[in-house]
Amino acid sequence: MGFIIFAIACVIFVPVVLVVCLIPVMKERKLSNGIRNQDVFSQNYLFQVNFSKCDFLKRMNTKNGYDILEYTFDTEAMTITFLEYGVRMPYTVLVKEFGNGCYIRLQKSTSILGRGVMPYQMIEFMQKKCDAELLPYEAYKDIVV
Repeated sequence: MGFIIFAIACVIFVPVVLVVCLIPVMKERKLSNGIRNQDVFSQNYLFQVNFSKCDFLKRMNTKNGYDILEYTFDTEAMTITFLEYGVRMPYTVLVKEFGNGCYIRLQKSTSILGRGVMPYQMIEFMQKKCDAELLPYEAYKDIVV
């Protein structure tokens, strides 16, 4: 009897776990187009925008209907804090201007374990909020500091 219950639990539980784990990975792959813009531990994210730092700050300070994450932005401290499931996830925002645009690094500001905002959420947020393009992390990690 115990084996039958175990087998039924596996038949139900394993597919649910696979779906829950695979959906974020599939969303991230679709949004990133194969570009990995974060470090291994998802503590740093790199982006590029095609407008000035001033325009970037204006966009970050303006809430709109495309904001897929709840957040606050502090221009003086250069931090963005996401609120997800009652947990506050602060990120330091580093901006480096180049030519007609900016490189952006979002760097997790706390030592809270866990990934915080899922990578696909961060990517989608920045794409919708700032028309951001992903920068390959390994190629740009020393440029955007």
